[in-house]
Amino acid sequence: MKVKFGIKFLGKWDYTHSEVSNFIECADNIEPLELRNRYTDFLKLFVQKKIKPSTLVDYDVLGMFQGDIDNRAQMDFREGQYDMDHDGDAKIILGGQYFDTIAKKLKVHLDANKVAAKDVAKCTEFTKDQLAWWDEIEAGIQQAIEDDCQERGTTQAQDLEDDMLERDAYQDAMEKRWGQR
Repeated sequence: MKVKFGIKFLGKWDYTHSEVSNFIECADNIEPLELRNRYTDFLKLFVQKKIKPSTLVDYDVLGMFQGDIDNRAQMDFREGQYDMDHDGDAKIILGGQYFDTIAKKLKVHLDANKVAAKDVAKCTEFTKDQLAWWDEIEAGIQQAIEDDCQERGTTQAQDLEDDMLERDAYQDAMEKRWGQR
């Protein structure tokens, strides 16, 4: 099933381009091969800026992309392993923070299209392994969001509404502090 990509990447292009290019390099372990090929084709179009919010993308490919974006946000932002006082680290933290926001937006978009995707999966010739993979991906994404909300002491709904405004303000302040504006 194809869904609209649904979001705009408006900032942090250097970070985004670098990390998405890395996703392509690290895609060798994706199985089945057909999924790997569709995912890397999507990523290549993305780094060429040919993916727009209205671009139709395979649901499973968009789910993998959201997972990679969320994983990068976890490493570069949520884990707190970088030092904001170090210029190179500050750029990584701000990029990870940006990916955190994007991952949440993609999660909401994927959830809005989940029911339709499962209906399509039931009507096509998906194997039991492929359907189990869907459930595993969904569970992993949901757990990551729940862990993040628990760490913040918020609910998922609060986090999706309130936190994005706070993060935008924080990001603006950090960009001004580090002279990126």
